[in-house]
Amino acid sequence: RGGFTRIAAHANGAVTIPEDVSIRLAPGGSIAVRGRSIDVAGDVIVPAGTIDLQTRETLGSGTDPAAFALTVRAGVT
Repeated sequence: RGGFTRIAAHANGAVTIPEDVSIRLAPGGSIAVRGRSIDVAGDVIVPAGTIDLQTRETLGSGTDPAAFALTVRAGVT
């Protein structure tokens, strides 16, 4: 059975995992997401692995703390 074990995404703007998207990685895998803001509405499943979500200042994002939101919606696994 194939599949991904590692995913890394870096964006200068917002990153969204939509509600109708499910990310499932192989056991022991990892996902790292970096962006000005991150909105997780879909499931992210990494059995015995790591999920690393970090908001950060990016080109043109300014320094307003409200711009660096990390949102994990209700019901997300």
